[in-house]
Amino acid sequence: MERLPHEFAEERAVYSYRNHESSPISDVEIKPDGVLFYTRTPKKTMDSVHIIFEAKASPNADSVSEVLGQIGVYAETVWKAQFTRKFVPVFLLHRPNLTLYIFSRSYPAVIPLGFIFHNPAIKDNVDVDEHVRTLQNLCFLLMQPSDKFGHIVDVSKDKVSCLSFGGTRKNATVTVATSGTPRAVEIDRIICQQVDVYRRVGYICDTKFEGKKAVLKLSWTPVSRIPEGAVYDVLRLNGVEGIPEIYSSGIICADFLGNRLEYIIMEH
Repeated sequence: MERLPHEFAEERAVYSYRNHESSPISDVEIKPDGVLFYTRTPKKTMDSVHIIFEAKASPNADSVSEVLGQIGVYAETVWKAQFTRKFVPVFLLHRPNLTLYIFSRSYPAVIPLGFIFHNPAIKDNVDVDEHVRTLQNLCFLLMQPSDKFGHIVDVSKDKVSCLSFGGTRKNATVTVATSGTPRAVEIDRIICQQVDVYRRVGYICDTKFEGKKAVLKLSWTPVSRIPEGAVYDVLRLNGVEGIPEIYSSGIICADFLGNRLEYIIMEH
């Protein structure tokens, strides 16, 4: 882990690596072996975590089970701190084996990447070409910009304080915006609902929209559930009173590993 380059740069993303094996990340108590942070802020806190690394040398099966629970806690902590997440990537190096865990709102996807170094204790070791392929895959993943690997928007350069939504209700788009962008949503305060390591989750944000107070809700729900925007439509068409005015809504991600991401902008 110590041999990783200090910085990873791509046209649209720059990250820096820090070792937290002995000291926790400043605003929480977790101590991952290594973390790639976005370099947009000098203070490295959970809201600037990009990727987490963990390494274990023990061959004990119980130790492996324990570390899987541990990295699940890491992923859950990232979800609580970052409302723009699509998934949380965690790399686990267990002896010579490198595995990528994708923590979405469903159960984590497990992607074996191969052997990352030669183990002299194993008689039938793989050849050098496999080690090279594993390292190439690792480098490719580390160089991906945040909106391609983990987030719904590019968060690497600036902390998200304003979003702009477009497209259609069934195929909505979202981008990072500025306060001067027409119909942009200015985020004042984020209220995170209870977040587990998986299952549905919602983020409610106090915002300003077109010069008035509004509420932005981002929700991850199973694709088997009716979209929340459609529920409000049905209630309004049936004359139900007390329904908040919906300024805009849409589905940003129709199906990511069995879950849907939807946004709603409504009156405060």
